[in-house]
Amino acid sequence: MTDSKKALFLFLLFYSGFFFVSGYFRQALSVAVVLLLGRKYFCNIEKQLLQYFLCAVGGMAIYFIASRIVAVLSLPGGYEAANFDFNAIFFLDVLILTPLAEELLFRSCLNDVLAEKFSYFFIPLSVLLFAAVHLSQGIGGAFFAAVCGIGLSFTYKMKKKIIFSVIMHSFINLGGCLDCIF
Repeated sequence: MTDSKKALFLFLLFYSGFFFVSGYFRQALSVAVVLLLGRKYFCNIEKQLLQYFLCAVGGMAIYFIASRIVAVLSLPGGYEAANFDFNAIFFLDVLILTPLAEELLFRSCLNDVLAEKFSYFFIPLSVLLFAAVHLSQGIGGAFFAAVCGIGLSFTYKMKKKIIFSVIMHSFINLGGCLDCIF
C-alpha cells in the first residue's frame, strides 16, 4: 500500500471515528498515524526547531489575515463558542487530529495523486477541495478555509514535508479556539 493510500485510509478511519465513535478512538488513531507514517513524514525535531517555530508564527499570521478578510467582507458563517464543549478531547481533535488528517488528505494524498503529470493543479485543487469541505461553516468559513488553504498548500509544496503544514494548520485552529474562548 502506498503512503498516500495509507494516509487516505487513516483519514477515512479518523472521520468515521469522528462521527460514530468516541474521542478515544481518535486518540488511538493519532498514535497509529505517528507510528505508521512517523519517520517519513515527521523529521528530526532538533534540526527543525526554528522552522517549526516559524510555521507556528506563520499559522497565527494566516489566521489573523484570513479572519480579517472575512470580517471586512462581512461574510456569514464560521464557528461560535456556544457550539463547543471546550475540554481536553476537543483540543486534541482541533489542534492535533484534524490538522493531521486534513493535511494528509488535502496536501499529501492529493500531491501524490496528481504526481508529476498534473502537479500544476495541486495548489488550486487543494484550495478548492479544502474550501468545499468547510462549506458547512457557511460562505465565510469556506472563504476563510480557502485563504488558509493557499498558505498551507504553498508551505507543503515548498517544504515537501507534511509536518510543516500540520503545524501551521494547528496554529490556525488555535487562533480560532482563542477567538471562540475570548
